[in-house]
This record gives sequence, structure tokens and C-alpha cells, in this order.
Amino acid sequence: MLDNITQIKNKLVEKDLKVTPQRIAILEAIYTLGNHPTAEMIMNYIKDSHPGIASGTIYKVLDALMEKQLIKRVKTE
Repeated sequence: MLDNITQIKNKLVEKDLKVTPQRIAILEAIYTLGNHPTAEMIMNYIKDSHPGIASGTIYKVLDALMEKQLIKRVKTE
């Protein structure tokens, strides 16, 4: 797990994004969940370990990660 967190921090730094607990938690959730998780799936995954992260924060972080091309948006029906 620690190696995973280090990799996540490195990816954020490489893309000139500030390393925050919220960004780390969200990226870790995305990598752990795999298979194109929805924002709701990410919220459910992190709510126990990070109950203070609001849904608006999750959407803002996802937008920032997309903008920096760390993740891609997948449209579904």
C-alpha cells in the first residue's frame, strides 16, 4: 500500500498538481476499484476512511485529474 501511495504522489508531482490527502485518496480509489469506477463508486469507497471529503470535492478533483490527463472520462449510457 505504501508503495502505491508513493507512486500516486509521484504522478501528482509529475503533473504539477499539489499532493493533497483528497487527491491521494481519490486516485487510490480509482486504481483499486479499476474498471472505470463512477464518481459514486469512488465516494462509497472512500467514505469510511475519509468521511470529510465532500462529493463536490470529489468532482473537482476528478476534473483536475482529467485536465492533467491522469485519468480519462468514459461516457456510458
